[in-house]
Amino acid sequence: MTLRVLSLLIICICIAPLAVQADAAVKVMPLGDSITRGGSWTTSPYPSYRYYLDESLRASGYSLDFVGSTSTAFTKFAFDQNHEGHGGYTTGMMVGTPSFSPLAAWLASSPAPDIVLLHVGTNDALEGIPLATRIANMKKIVSILRQKNPGVRVLMAQIIPTGDAGLNSKGLLLDFNRALPSIAAGLSTPTSPVAVVDLFTGYDGVADNQPDGIHPKTSGERKMAGAWHRALAPVLSRMSPGPGTTVPTVRPTVTRTTQAVPSLSVRKVPGVLEAEDYDPGGAGVSYRDTTPGNSGGAYRQDDVDIEVQGGTTNLAFVRDGEWLQYTVAVSSVGRYRADFRVSSWGSSSHSIAVSVNGKDAATVSVPTTGGPGAWTTASTTLPLPSGTAVLRFRFSGDGQNLDRVTFSAVAGSATVKPTTTAPTVTRTTQAVPSQTGSAVPLPGTIQSEDYNPGGEGVSYHDTTPGNQAGAYRGDGVDIVYAPAIRSYVVTQIRSGEWLEYTVTIPEERYYQLAFRLASQSGGQFFDMKVDGRSEVMVMAPRTWSMETYSSISTQIRLAKGTHRVRIQFHGDGLNFDSFRFT
Repeated sequence: MTLRVLSLLIICICIAPLAVQADAAVKVMPLGDSITRGGSWTTSPYPSYRYYLDESLRASGYSLDFVGSTSTAFTKFAFDQNHEGHGGYTTGMMVGTPSFSPLAAWLASSPAPDIVLLHVGTNDALEGIPLATRIANMKKIVSILRQKNPGVRVLMAQIIPTGDAGLNSKGLLLDFNRALPSIAAGLSTPTSPVAVVDLFTGYDGVADNQPDGIHPKTSGERKMAGAWHRALAPVLSRMSPGPGTTVPTVRPTVTRTTQAVPSLSVRKVPGVLEAEDYDPGGAGVSYRDTTPGNSGGAYRQDDVDIEVQGGTTNLAFVRDGEWLQYTVAVSSVGRYRADFRVSSWGSSSHSIAVSVNGKDAATVSVPTTGGPGAWTTASTTLPLPSGTAVLRFRFSGDGQNLDRVTFSAVAGSATVKPTTTAPTVTRTTQAVPSQTGSAVPLPGTIQSEDYNPGGEGVSYHDTTPGNQAGAYRGDGVDIVYAPAIRSYVVTQIRSGEWLEYTVTIPEERYYQLAFRLASQSGGQFFDMKVDGRSEVMVMAPRTWSMETYSSISTQIRLAKGTHRVRIQFHGDGLNFDSFRFT
């Protein structure tokens, strides 16, 4: 009750008229994490609250325009789909660093919003970010928004609960919500009001959320839309034609596309096995899942639950008795270490039983980490035969996520024969490789070192003279041969550097995009621009070593034809191997 009363008081105090032409559509920016974005796959049944809010406001006669640097073309829903919902983002990730702010970059690629609907903080609760840090970040977010529009109105949500009452309390979600009214009161000005909107009260974290207990299902999306509508209506009535005024409503044309199952090949051992790359074949053949449909809405369209969190695609919402099957190519007979990147929560004990070619091989005990985004590594060793092997992972205990499994040979037990030998490179005579400037056909993998020819300022920008590592090409980009992955990589990357590639796309559709990289510290950003427009921004995960490579995934919609792709780096300390479109 206290939360709601304070919220209403602040809304009443802070909302003032805005000078907008009577016939102009008010620009509204939905800003937040995956709860704002909705399902991560275009065929997801969960388009976020934005669909229901757009529908209800237009039905009431209000004129508005959702704005943002990104959009999700949900094929089952026709509405204005521009937004700034970025899966996995905490308040701190949104703010960024003194040298680079993702939020500022998004705003630079978007029309200036008149109103911002800010719902952020769930990932902070999952990761246990200190309350004082969250409060400081919220103030910085408002400051960055005002740099884009000094008169912006910010509606700041008391965020929806998760399905875990303990997490809501121990993760300081409740304390965060209680702190927002005083934050808003301190930030609000006559020209740029800040109001609190109560989305928490009346929302059931169990009944209104999907099985993960975090993301809204339809009932939750409708409740969020209702709360936003009640807060927006009095503002919009002062800023745009209200109910009773004829307002032309343009519905976007929606093209329904069919998403194919990703192209999956046999994975090599030693190497990294992504959890979502299980074999094709379907239920009972390549997997067993106890709930219908893909609750996470990402990557594949069968019954296995896959989500994208923090830019990482992972197996999610795993329940007791479910299993997945993978076909791998083992380089040599011997024992291999298997490092499972996992998270788990709840009161159940958790484990993963591994079988090889139908025979039990090992059981991995999965520690309770406290939440879906609290990752750790659980390890075991496996005897593996040379050649093709079929692995099956059987899960015990509800409430697990699996990101990937990294296989490495146990010293002295397996002889791994490299399939590629690093060539001897003479820096002064090294010719540019067979990069003729022709477009790379996609889907497919682009090696980082195969950027366009053209030179400094044309096909790349590098802040240090010469190729410091001396491999592969003889220009100013630093390239080294990485024996651990038997590949050349762009190395010693510094903030502000960029690489450019030319690609050709056979058809307009969404593509899964995975960057393969190494970062000892993590936290750097990739900004992918297509034909000069920023389309994708991801944050590099921490791999703990410059020789340990991991993939970070997202989605991108590309139009048919030839495109110029530029990858710009923000932050020092990256090795970049490749990026893959499927």
